[in-house]
Formats: sequence, structure tokens, C-alpha cells
Amino acid sequence: MAYQSVQQTLLNKRLRSENNKIRAVVTNRYKVGAKGATELNYTFKLNGKFYKGHAYNESANVGDSLDILYLSDNPNLNKSYKCIHEK
Repeated sequence: MAYQSVQQTLLNKRLRSENNKIRAVVTNRYKVGAKGATELNYTFKLNGKFYKGHAYNESANVGDSLDILYLSDNPNLNKSYKCIHEK
């Protein structure tokens, strides 16, 4: 568990440092858990290829845009801008 936490911290640091921001479109929104937390699925297109990701507790609805940060060498590693900059 601690190893995963360190990996996520390093990923967040790289995402902040590179600051490659793009707009994604929310494709699905649903509640998870008993406390009403929400998870969003989103997609974005970069250089003609589509990528997917997910975010938690964002206020966007299906069809809305969402700012995403991604790694230039691997856009599959991405997170919502809000997630990275509100920590």
C-alpha cells in the first residue's frame, strides 16, 4: 500500500511539473460507496488517438468538459487538473 502511495505522489509531481493540460469530455458519471462519492469517466483526443481516464468527486456531468493533465511520454497516465492542483 505504501508503495502505491509513493507512486501516486511521484506521478502527481510529474503531472504538475509537465503541466500538459487538455480538455476531456465526461462520458459517464455514477455514485460509488455509501457516502455518495461520485466517479467520472472521461475521454480526450491527442494527436489523433483517444485516451481514457477517471476522476472522483468532480462536479461535472456527462457531456461536460474537464481539464486534464497528462504525461507527454505516456498520455494514458492522466488525472484531472482539479485533483492535482487541489492537494
